[in-house]
Amino acid sequence: MEFRPRLVSDDGRGRRRWRGFDIYVHWGGGAMHHHSELSFGQKRLIALIWRMGVGDHLPLLTDEMTNGLHAGWVQAIIDHLGPRQGFHAVQNPLLLDRYGPGRALKRSPGAS
Repeated sequence: MEFRPRLVSDDGRGRRRWRGFDIYVHWGGGAMHHHSELSFGQKRLIALIWRMGVGDHLPLLTDEMTNGLHAGWVQAIIDHLGPRQGFHAVQNPLLLDRYGPGRALKRSPGAS
């Protein structure tokens, strides 16, 4: 993943104005995609991974983290939550059937 600042203006004398940034995701095989080309689920996954990485000492609060995500991605997220405390509001029937309401999410055996 790559973050590039977005140039708004350049006066030709070395003064430039920047506003916002663009995100580029690099996939296997050298393909690169702008964030506008990503699906809703891919954007949510990137945001969640970023959040998990920058505040790994803080509890993780999520609301419907499974929206737009493939079931395999959801399990991978659960497996990588680590020992941190988290509060997750979900209505996903797959998760509720698997874990039940008000219960702890468990990582898969052998997950790091």
